[in-house]
Amino acid sequence: MRTQKKSLFRFSVKDKDFKTASFWSGKHVKCVEVARKSQGVAIRDSKTGNILFFKNREFRAFVKGAKAGQFD
Repeated sequence: MRTQKKSLFRFSVKDKDFKTASFWSGKHVKCVEVARKSQGVAIRDSKTGNILFFKNREFRAFVKGAKAGQFD
């Protein structure tokens, strides 16, 4: 018997919504893509297509930490 997983968030994101990093060369290099939605931010790895979704406040906290060097 197969069970269906329920999503924690209800959002719709299309391929055209995703933006690729500006430093991406486009030469078969894969990278992280980001789509901003009103409900939050969707992030995916272009190699796998798996999407992670973060609420706006969660993503702001991540960006703030990255700018402060917390992940270096």
